[in-house]
Amino acid sequence: MGPHLIVRVAFALEFVLSGAAIVAGPDRLKRSFQVDYLELVKADRDLQPPDVRESVRLQRESIEKSGAAVRALHTGAPLPAFTLADAYGRAVASDQLVAQGPVVVVFYRGSWDKFSLAYLRALQERLPEIEAAGASLVAISADDVRRTGLTQHKAAVSFTLLSDPGYEVARRFGVVYEVPPAADQVMREHGFDLARYYGTAAPELPLSAAYVVDRHGTIIYASVPSDSYRRADPSEIVAALTGLHAS
Repeated sequence: MGPHLIVRVAFALEFVLSGAAIVAGPDRLKRSFQVDYLELVKADRDLQPPDVRESVRLQRESIEKSGAAVRALHTGAPLPAFTLADAYGRAVASDQLVAQGPVVVVFYRGSWDKFSLAYLRALQERLPEIEAAGASLVAISADDVRRTGLTQHKAAVSFTLLSDPGYEVARRFGVVYEVPPAADQVMREHGFDLARYYGTAAPELPLSAAYVVDRHGTIIYASVPSDSYRRADPSEIVAALTGLHAS
């Protein structure tokens, strides 16, 4: 990647579904995730140029019209089997995770997305509670192993990040959507070619889905928002895990 392209991509990453407003520390995110997160989203939208704002709207509209969020896996479905490489290239299998206890599975966009990084940090803050419930946490993106390692460093998280090239596993969960042409055009005009970045035939992104899976491999909590800005509140994930012990 040449220096001019790096500058263009940096500009895109600053605005397209990210936002320089994600500067709050982890304590702020933990204190009141939804309130603070929505404030950050609003700050980002206020900074967006009109074409980027329209791109975001088109994506949300496309997701809603396609029913992608509705068709995705929800509560009661079995966890799809998978084996993916972590940030160090080690194989991690879903059956091994379930054998150890409940599992939290989160999908994020990648190392370029500041919202993803902010959310991963928020999950890191709740990791002691997740682990106290006997659960493990894995976050999945279509980034390759190298970029996954970059995210592990940038987000400063200790839980497992997994590389899912081509969205193979994300498709099993039904959480992949195609970015509409007009929205993709805006992103490319700002220097970010999704299809080229991820090596896919079409410009695609994952829904920001989160799942809690019990030790039998059944999904007992699912958050699959159609709004690309929204994320599951980590407190809901912890509550779902706590409910497993209460039932």
